[in-house]
Amino acid sequence: MFRAKIIVALLFQITGSLQVVGQCEDLVITDVTTWWECRGNGPDGYYVVQVNHVSWLGGTGPFTGGHSVGGTFGGSDHFMLWESSVATADGVSMQLIPNATVSDANGCEAYASGTGGIQYWVDPTDQVIVSSSTWDTNTSNANVILVDNPGDPGALLPSDQSVVYWLTCLTDPANDRTGMAWEVHQTAPERYELAQLPPGSYELWLANDGLSVGSQVPCEGKAISFTVEQPVPGVSLVPRMALSGALGANNLMIDNLRAGGLLPSQEPYTALGYGYVGSHGPASISPGLLTITGANAIVDWVVVELRSGIQPSDVLASRPALLQRDGDVMGSDGSSTLHFNVPAANYYVVVRHRNHNGVMTAAPMALSGAAVLVDLTLPSTLAYGTEARSNVNGTMVLWPGDGTGNGSVAYTGANNDRDPILTAIGGSTPTNSLGPVYDRRDINLDGMIRYTGAGNDRDIILQTIGGSVPTAVRQQQLP
Repeated sequence: MFRAKIIVALLFQITGSLQVVGQCEDLVITDVTTWWECRGNGPDGYYVVQVNHVSWLGGTGPFTGGHSVGGTFGGSDHFMLWESSVATADGVSMQLIPNATVSDANGCEAYASGTGGIQYWVDPTDQVIVSSSTWDTNTSNANVILVDNPGDPGALLPSDQSVVYWLTCLTDPANDRTGMAWEVHQTAPERYELAQLPPGSYELWLANDGLSVGSQVPCEGKAISFTVEQPVPGVSLVPRMALSGALGANNLMIDNLRAGGLLPSQEPYTALGYGYVGSHGPASISPGLLTITGANAIVDWVVVELRSGIQPSDVLASRPALLQRDGDVMGSDGSSTLHFNVPAANYYVVVRHRNHNGVMTAAPMALSGAAVLVDLTLPSTLAYGTEARSNVNGTMVLWPGDGTGNGSVAYTGANNDRDPILTAIGGSTPTNSLGPVYDRRDINLDGMIRYTGAGNDRDIILQTIGGSVPTAVRQQQLP
């Protein structure tokens, strides 16, 4: 819990003018007082409790009466003290006039009133939000930046020198902090900077210092709850791969899908039924990447997996990425290194494409925070299984033709990959074509689906299975 220096503040005390009725000069209200207390967050927001006090002399009991906002009362005592809760929208300023009326058993009545106002702050919405949290590996602490919450209708980020903050660590009071808000407040842009926070659960409270008038924070409130967690040490990877179906001159793949404006801005594998494991990083293309031409132009989306070094069938992390014409694989935000939020260990590395057979390294690789190059275009980088890749002029490439996405390439028989191409173009006229399209039945990634003629997609399937035995099947070599 937070430790508030001042939770009850006397706002004003007014003894107003007196009105006496008939022979009732002995009934006199001696005090009409109102103050407020700040209470904790309730289910409907931050509670401000108004405390009302009325006292009087003379008269004959029993007495009845009332106080503005506080309600009515009855009894034989000469004073009344009660409180009423107020919970309103954030930042509302209320003018509450303190007044009281007292009547005794003889019908005598006294009235006292004054003028004034009470201003309070209620905060049903977090006043600030976490903008960023950067982990310091040298100290094992985090640097947290808080900014104004755009969904909070209250005042902007409090920065005046009368605002006190309490940073309460619920998991370890030794990490509590207190101070003035201006000590953590920074400009350009407006923010609070909380440096070197150990892991734990925190609450940030803001309050008036108890002395200042007109503060941005007239009452005490919880601005935010947040948690600092130590990140799992990540691993970094620089993959390279090549797709046989898209391979062109000089061992550069074609980028017809990019040039034709056919590449989807969002990764396509979720829609195809692929389920990512773990936090998979950016899933949309940074627009500027689509303007790159030449060897670094984008060919298509791919998937990179990390599998257990003990059980290679277990996918421990996966993420979408982009393949360039020269074989480099990069993040969809343009980063040349792929990061995975898993601990440093030995992993099998897998690369996959939507109409090519996936490939996995023959052995697990030691991965850590230091980027490791995994070049699956090199014959020296061995692959798991038997003939998992094809060698084209010294470049190892993924086998093309899996237009159904079932993990194999077949020319005939049930679930073959040839018939869907014929269906795509209409089924009855083999010379038809369909395009421009982004479709997994476009085996050579030129943006068109063709069954016959130059650049058709059917012949590639026949070549993948061997060319001479149509009933042969090329199985993907992934466990």
